[in-house]
Amino acid sequence: MSEKNESPQAMGQSRASFWASSLILMALTLNTSTVNAAMPVSVTSGDNYNCALTTAGGVKCWGISNYGQLGNGNTIASSTPVDVIGLTSGVSFVKAGAYHACAILASNGSVKCWGRNHLGQLGNGTKDTANPVTTPVTVSNLTGAVSLAIGAYHTCAMLSTGSAKCWGDNANSKFGNGNTSSSLVPVDVPGLSGVAGITAGHSHTCIWTTGQSGKCWGYNANGQLGTGDLASASTKTDVVNLSNVVSMSAGQYHTCALTTVGEVKCWGLNTNGQVGIVGGVNGNVVSPTTVTGLASGVVALAPMANIGNSSCAVLSNGEAKCWGLNSNKQLGLGTSDNASKFAPVSVAGLPGAVSSISIGTASACALVQAGVQCWGANGGQLGNGSTASIQIPVAVVGLFGTAPPTTPEPISPITSQTPTYVWKAIPGASDYRINVNGSIASYSAAQSGCEGGIGLCRIVGTPLTAGVYTWYVQGYNSYGNGPWSSGTNFGL
Repeated sequence: MSEKNESPQAMGQSRASFWASSLILMALTLNTSTVNAAMPVSVTSGDNYNCALTTAGGVKCWGISNYGQLGNGNTIASSTPVDVIGLTSGVSFVKAGAYHACAILASNGSVKCWGRNHLGQLGNGTKDTANPVTTPVTVSNLTGAVSLAIGAYHTCAMLSTGSAKCWGDNANSKFGNGNTSSSLVPVDVPGLSGVAGITAGHSHTCIWTTGQSGKCWGYNANGQLGTGDLASASTKTDVVNLSNVVSMSAGQYHTCALTTVGEVKCWGLNTNGQVGIVGGVNGNVVSPTTVTGLASGVVALAPMANIGNSSCAVLSNGEAKCWGLNSNKQLGLGTSDNASKFAPVSVAGLPGAVSSISIGTASACALVQAGVQCWGANGGQLGNGSTASIQIPVAVVGLFGTAPPTTPEPISPITSQTPTYVWKAIPGASDYRINVNGSIASYSAAQSGCEGGIGLCRIVGTPLTAGVYTWYVQGYNSYGNGPWSSGTNFGL
């Protein structure tokens, strides 16, 4: 029968052999993932894939790659993060679109893009309807970019001069330049100055200004321009009844804004509750409306997928709330409920306060102190080494945060002289240490069968002789060791 002790110091008296070659075993089994681990500073979501920017200025992506949107030289999906070729350092900003992604180089504000390019959305002066671009290419004649917006088939950049340029598909006047002529290279959005940020939906584009107003242009059949009607606009148009804007985020056919008082307002298509209210005329909300329960206290809006119909926000207390389409449990309720939500609901199971959140077409990811956590549909975009959809947050492999992992919990009674050690996985742990009567050996999360921070970890140890033992388990990553668990006594 097993008993619990409070600390590793309260070990059993017997020092009978645990692993005779413990030190050798440690050297053989110590996981190199701690050396290769990356600390993320932002995460961005596309259509069934995600990308993260690391503190080293590198870009890592994971998920579906049918158009080369992972940027690693092929079109093979990956259920764990892979480096974007040529962008392992020197990047200041990354943005995932539906089927292509782009990054800004810190050195001069030039932009590199990769993925689908059938309409010139990569901006390098070419297009190819048959072959995706699987490694980054340089956007032509563009420097000084400080932020990016990506629609379904167009891309825009905000420049350090407070102006903006767009390229790719210009149907519905997504460039805001008064016409519908597409361009393989960046063209100016006329009449803009004082641009503070830029965002794009499927077929519309919006900016917010240093004067804290919002302006949009492009397709408006669902009221996503926020002009009070359904008329599309080929040039910039003021969003009505909106002031004190500090950020904006566009989904497929809806748009949201965060104000200086922490209020969130949304408008556009609301058939799945993505505007955050019950109502609308024929499912459309044509002017900004306060999201239910979010009149204050919000500190960040989630960047939304440009073909997505869900919205999220981060509150001042570190809580994440989401609303809208939930068919793949992308709102993170942690239950089997997949009904759309017309008011914000809390994301369940996140290990600590959220600093930012990003929601894709069918999944979402949050940045917490322990690293990146994702949930929802999973063709690899949850990044946990699996393709099984999960309704609660799981840790993305190799993207660890600024803190060591928390305390694991041993759950296995030991009754055999060939012991099996079982414990609950913890988010952010790349490796585990098992301590038996002072003899310590290390195992990677993958070796323990619990990569991704969920489920149970399990290791079969070297046979033990008769005696009294106490075992402990500890998680660790490249940022340090977590606490040792309480000890479990057993006798053989």
